[in-house]
Amino acid sequence: MSNNRQATLYYFHDPMCSWCWGFRPTWLKLQEHLPQNIKVEYVLGGLAADNDQPMPQDMREMLQGTWRQIHRELGADFILISGLKIRRGGLPTHLVGQ
Repeated sequence: MSNNRQATLYYFHDPMCSWCWGFRPTWLKLQEHLPQNIKVEYVLGGLAADNDQPMPQDMREMLQGTWRQIHRELGADFILISGLKIRRGGLPTHLVGQ
């Protein structure tokens, strides 16, 4: 590809995905090294169905185990906020940056 042609990199992510957050520092570093002719398009997605039901205890325990694994493997820290309801696509910008 010629250096003056524009290319698009589609970045599919889920703001509620622990692994997406765990790899965020890697993504930021990668972006620093992308050629100028690459435009990044963010595509919001997610696997979890949106609902108002409390998360079952077994799912909470599984997610906490996942957070511990991500912390061990990637060094990412997660803050557990009890009672804070955050919906996919509606995360406060002061908490997530983007």
